Order: sequence, then C-alpha cells, then structure tokens
Amino acid sequence: GAQAGRATYARLAALAGSALRAGWPTIVDAACLHRSQRDAYRALATTLGVPFTILDCDAPLPVLHRRVAARRARGDDPSEADASVLDRLAASREPLAADERASAIAVCTDEPLDADGLAARWMAIR
Repeated sequence: GAQAGRATYARLAALAGSALRAGWPTIVDAACLHRSQRDAYRALATTLGVPFTILDCDAPLPVLHRRVAARRARGDDPSEADASVLDRLAASREPLAADERASAIAVCTDEPLDADGLAARWMAIR
C-alpha cells in the first residue's frame, strides 16, 4: 500500500545518505514513478553536494507485459507484480518534467544497450 511504499522510499533514502556520507558512489534502484520520490533523492544529493542523475529506463507497455508474464511463468522472481500491478503503476506514473529531463538519461530497455554511449551521456550531463 501507499504507507509501505513511503516507508520503503524513506528507508532507501536513509541508506543512500549513509553510503554517500561514507564516500561511496551510490545508485538507488527504485521506480520513482512520482515526482515527489525523485525530488527527495535530488534534495539528498544537493544537501550532500554530490552529482545527481536520473536514469530513466523505459520500454513499451507490451514489452513490459511480456517480461512480467515470463518472470511469473518461470516462478523464480520474488516480485508479486503481475499484469494488473503493471497496468496500475503505468497509469499512475508521472512523466519527468522538463527540469528533471535536464539531469536525466533516457534508456529504452527493449533496445541493445550501448554501455560506452550511456557512460558518455552520463559524463556529459554531470
């Protein structure tokens, strides 16, 4: 539910803050479908004086449906997500605003990944 989601994001922010304060480069692997979630991590980075980048991973909804179905069929994924969860999350997703896109790298995950190109794009926006 919403309360569990807030608690999860708060815990991730606390862990990220601890790692950053210890001097570790840190990646928070979370969907951050809402602006407020992304803003919390941006504020943390700003407070600590570290670079902040959004890696905006996306794929067409039919591709995501196939992936979820395949994971569920294998039975080896701890996620409880199914097609209905995917549809609910997709409907509630808040797209990146213009100011967020300025510090974001879009990655279409149904295309081959060019790791060198991704790294170059990341260095260019820092």
